[in-house]
Amino acid sequence: QRVKRRLGQERYDKISTLMDAALKTQEEQGDTSDHEGWINELLADYYDPMCEYQLGKQADKIIYRGSYDEVLEWAKERSLL
Repeated sequence: QRVKRRLGQERYDKISTLMDAALKTQEEQGDTSDHEGWINELLADYYDPMCEYQLGKQADKIIYRGSYDEVLEWAKERSLL
């Protein structure tokens, strides 16, 4: 119910439909590749915004942001690794 409330009915229905179709394909054909679609949608529409919100609450504690390689280089430059 929490996911449904945060996504809204339209996005929830879309993801639910994708998931149901993926489960049907998996059951009938043994193919799990269709799960990627609903998982990507859920990550983009639910988890990414939630993570951004949580990071925003901690913004004053973040000293550097970047890709994995950028953070690694930043840490090396400061002899943190």
